[in-house]
Amino acid sequence: MANAFTRSLDGPDGLDALMRFHNRISDRGTTDERDEVLGRIAAAIGDALTADQALVVLLEEGSEDVLAIRAEPDQAALDYDDIVTGLVTSAIEADETLLFSADEIQEKLGSAPGARSVMVSPINLKQGLYGAVIAGNRETDFEPSDLRIMEAMANETSMVLGYSMRLESEQKQRQFADNLREVTATMASTLDLRSVLDGVLKGLDQVLRFDGATLMLRQDDAMRVVANRGFDGQDMRTEAPVPIASDPTIAELVEDRAPLIVSSWEDRPRGEYVGGEDVESFIGVPLIARNRVIGMLTVSTNQGHYRLEEALIVDAFGDHAAVAIQNARLFQRTQASLAKTETLYQVAQSVIAGSTLTETLQNVVDGVGVAIPADRVSLITMNPRLERVVHFVRGGPGRDRVAAADFVELWDGLVGHVMRERQPVISSSDRDDEREGPLARARREATEDGAVMVAPLGYRGKIFGVITAVNRRDEPEFTNNDLALLEAMANQAAMAVENARLFEEVERLAVTDELTGLNNRRGFFDLGRREMERAQRTHRPVTALMLDLDGFKRINDTFGHAVGDEVLRHLGDRCRRAVRDIDLVGRYGGEEFCVLLPETDLKTALEVAERIRSSIADQPFDTAAGPLAIRISIGLALAGEDGGETVETLLDRADTAMYYVKQEGGNAVKSAD
Repeated sequence: MANAFTRSLDGPDGLDALMRFHNRISDRGTTDERDEVLGRIAAAIGDALTADQALVVLLEEGSEDVLAIRAEPDQAALDYDDIVTGLVTSAIEADETLLFSADEIQEKLGSAPGARSVMVSPINLKQGLYGAVIAGNRETDFEPSDLRIMEAMANETSMVLGYSMRLESEQKQRQFADNLREVTATMASTLDLRSVLDGVLKGLDQVLRFDGATLMLRQDDAMRVVANRGFDGQDMRTEAPVPIASDPTIAELVEDRAPLIVSSWEDRPRGEYVGGEDVESFIGVPLIARNRVIGMLTVSTNQGHYRLEEALIVDAFGDHAAVAIQNARLFQRTQASLAKTETLYQVAQSVIAGSTLTETLQNVVDGVGVAIPADRVSLITMNPRLERVVHFVRGGPGRDRVAAADFVELWDGLVGHVMRERQPVISSSDRDDEREGPLARARREATEDGAVMVAPLGYRGKIFGVITAVNRRDEPEFTNNDLALLEAMANQAAMAVENARLFEEVERLAVTDELTGLNNRRGFFDLGRREMERAQRTHRPVTALMLDLDGFKRINDTFGHAVGDEVLRHLGDRCRRAVRDIDLVGRYGGEEFCVLLPETDLKTALEVAERIRSSIADQPFDTAAGPLAIRISIGLALAGEDGGETVETLLDRADTAMYYVKQEGGNAVKSAD
């Protein structure tokens, strides 16, 4: 927010123009949609410079296609076709703000210009985008001093657009996680193989664009298409299986067991499963269940090229599809002898309904206890490398008789055997089991356990736990059908547990800054609002700090963005170490950080702020470019006692105080109160 003001500007008019620009694009009453942001920036540029025309142009790196262009509302726009081939290109290549007179425009474009004077300043973004901000006058000339104002506005535009695109990326990630959760829950809710196969491509259509898609299942040493979409009504399920060895693409997927992106078919045959001659890009992923390739999932597009990000989406979806297909196959083989089909379905629904990992684990255990049934059921997740039990969840009528056990004891018994061998087991109640060690045998004897079943919990080839079912000695033995049912439920449970874990992880990432590990803007505001409400309810003080790294642009320009990222990480770490555990620290955006200090009056907050500043100023940051001396400016504000303060207004006041620190040379602390 304040970095646009760090350049030396000529006179109060320049500062006033930048302040108008800053206030207008920082208006929190407007949306953060990119098109709205671009339009707001264009309007702010026109207002700040009193220009007749203003444009913001965004282009994608490596392409001449215009990603977005917005003009100041109600103003006749400059001729962009001429500008992009002339003035914008010149400014981007020069990497500096340029001022063009009418004669220079005439010379460059070879035609009569639509403006008498035009300024163009390049903007650079990390997301593979670049562009420019443009201002034009029809009848008057811009002054050379306007170049500095234009350059400062371009710098702040880069920061604002960077934040807007990060927010857009976070929203897309959350939307993808929600879609994936909904689609995979739908796949997991049925055990009919045909419904699962048809649902795979239908579900994939909700998370990824494609023109053609095929689902193939393995038959010995061949692949057969079992479902397809987007092939002009052609049903390829009647086609003969494709021998794996005869098709390089299929053979590569089976052998490498990793996603594959193909954008050229010069060195490999184009199989029927790929699509027509107009296909430009193709993704194939292997479907893996129980550490074996059971099929493959492919998508193709006729427009553009797929990227690694999209291949990872198909791969993640394929993991869930493989589990769903394997579950359906297992159920199909055992359906005739399983009398509890409806119970299994109902249990699967209750497992999927778990909204948290803890709730999902308990639903799994309770469901198994109903479906088998068994006297005691437990779900155990472990970390063998750390020799640690992570979860131990109990269920069934005899849950109170399930005694907790440590890692060594569990690893010595059937639990450890199943995790090592990756196969389910049944252990009879009438004889010793050689798969158990002495500790496990003693435990079984002491608890008078009868028959035992153990099935592994695994995801993407990694076994992370087991489900156990135990009967008393006076109860019946378990059968192979019981074991098949337990294994099917373990497969469903593993996916449900992973979904719940993934959802919690996505929720965490949605409020975490990827670079520093601190709260991002959204996470800080969510937690900050709760602290403000508590402070108002208890009539206790709360103070906010806004921190800005002095001269950060110079660091990036001199040493590169990688070193700049190192500096931001170090800054976040020192801020975190300088405050209490109850204090909130977040990355507000760019090189700005914010801190909320509950139960802290102004005098104490000034001491904390000075401690943060000195901890950074007194010790250089170790970076790849060597030790760097870093300075920061800090503004702070104490929440008013009238109860009307919000975290947003409190930070605004702290930000204003920080701005005055910047104006006075930086590397200092100043209060707004």
